Amino acid sequence: MISGDDVSRLAIVEGEATDGKALETAAARHELALAYEKAVELIARRDHAAGELETKLAKRRFSREAIGATVHQLTEERLLDDRRFAEEFVRRRLERHPEGPPVLRARLVAKGIERELADSAVSRIVDDEVLRRALDRAAEKLAAGGRRGEKLRAALQRRGFPAPAVREQIRRLFPDD
Repeated sequence: MISGDDVSRLAIVEGEATDGKALETAAARHELALAYEKAVELIARRDHAAGELETKLAKRRFSREAIGATVHQLTEERLLDDRRFAEEFVRRRLERHPEGPPVLRARLVAKGIERELADSAVSRIVDDEVLRRALDRAAEKLAAGGRRGEKLRAALQRRGFPAPAVREQIRRLFPDD
């Protein structure tokens, strides 16, 4: 049974005959509006990659059609922008949890960013100086936590920092080791 609320949400005129196609169309419009509303709520909290947003909407059981249309509309409205997301993600990550380029790229791809765009964002943001500062912060943080020598080297390399830079960093931090 359709409630009065359903009638107004689905734009059905009370008392008029409605065929199955009209109901399907009204239900699809309603689902699209709900998907859009949920997507805006999610991106109001923080920026998202399109793929990441699609995954979240799919978990909420929206149809592929509603998800696709929502992502398209948000992209057209410039509320969703994978390039902007990727660059900001790299900046934030370097600031809070410093990592090297391979790990940053992998994290972006895991969030649904295309490999080429991930490569481009990382290379635009991470130059030699940025990488050195990120390595400094990561090494100091890990060393303060008691990691030295081989454990520190392994931890920094797992975070995607290049081996030669890691060796040099350890020599600077612990010249007597």
